[in-house]
Amino acid sequence: MNENANACKHCGQILVDDALCSCSPATREQKIQKQVDEANRQIDEIFENNEDIQIRESKAAKAILLLKEAVKAVATGVVYKASFQISGVLKANITLTSKDKIKVIFTQTKLYQFEE
Repeated sequence: MNENANACKHCGQILVDDALCSCSPATREQKIQKQVDEANRQIDEIFENNEDIQIRESKAAKAILLLKEAVKAVATGVVYKASFQISGVLKANITLTSKDKIKVIFTQTKLYQFEE
């Protein structure tokens, strides 16, 4: 037997050389993981490449971890939607669309206040 062989955790099919199983549960898991990876990449990109986000670096790191955990929870159906108020002006919503796609929306509002 090949030393690089292992079995699919869903159907037990023997897989060789890191091959991916094509059973229905395995392909669903692969699709979810791909969506989670893409959503996490976008979250990283938002925080790394946006000077407009007014949040301290220490809080940003914690917010990113929390958002990524929420992406996993939404993707796997643990929750339908997650909403966060990250700072006074930055909000994040994570949902699963009707087409089973993860949607991450960041909304940043600017506050203008005038007094006489």
